Amino acid sequence: MIFIFFLSSWSAFAKLQSPEGLDKVFHAIMWFVLCFLTRRAFFFQERFGWLRRHDIWAALMATTLYGVLDEYYQSFVPARTSDIVDVVADFTGALLFVLLFISMGQLRRRRENVEEV
Repeated sequence: MIFIFFLSSWSAFAKLQSPEGLDKVFHAIMWFVLCFLTRRAFFFQERFGWLRRHDIWAALMATTLYGVLDEYYQSFVPARTSDIVDVVADFTGALLFVLLFISMGQLRRRRENVEEV
């Protein structure tokens, strides 16, 4: 999150030129990784049992909220703009992680059931 905050604060970063839409791909990739790391942090902490039990959904909500707050923060940074499409790209990246995580869990359970038979 500190790395993302640094990039959000860096006015010169806004001046970099990239092909149309490529920044949305970067947003999705960064939030995919952020959701992965947040989920791991929630799962491996031991203080809040409810957070561990609902780690994947809590990670999705936390990273989405961070994306919204990040865009709001960027509206105050010179040479940066706030864009709702960036929030959608952030959410999409986090949601892709959640869907991949859930589908991998289902595959693992199917394999375990086949091995038991």
